[in-house]
Amino acid sequence: MDYSFDTSGFIEPYVRLYPRDIFEPHWQWIEKLIGDGSIKSTELVKTELSSTEDDLYDWASIQEGLFSPIDEGTQTALTEVITAFPNLTDHYRDRSGADPWVIALAMSNDCSVVTYEKMGKRGAPKIPNACEHFGVKCYTWIDVLRETGFSNR
Repeated sequence: MDYSFDTSGFIEPYVRLYPRDIFEPHWQWIEKLIGDGSIKSTELVKTELSSTEDDLYDWASIQEGLFSPIDEGTQTALTEVITAFPNLTDHYRDRSGADPWVIALAMSNDCSVVTYEKMGKRGAPKIPNACEHFGVKCYTWIDVLRETGFSNR
């Protein structure tokens, strides 16, 4: 199984849920999955992470192969996402410019999305709304660890 990570898929574990100083084996497993090509993200997620330029941004920046270049399949899927969910981003309020790209990457690569967003309300959709619409599974970090066979032993 492959995964398209949203910005929150990195921030929540790194900052709040699984800090690296306590959960190092988890992070090493994620790095292995990145190295295997199972975890991908878009350049726009890197841009969102760069807004703080902290340890998480530094870590993400050196993960070779994590940030996928935009290809024709992703662009085609992006058109579908934006057509179905034009309110998924709000550039006037600087709202989640990466979100449709994360979904499009998942659609074009037949993979799941990793996010900590919850379903949005009508008129203010979130990643899970679009994923449900397109039949893309939404996971969290712990789901990825379980599905890929991570073990602390």
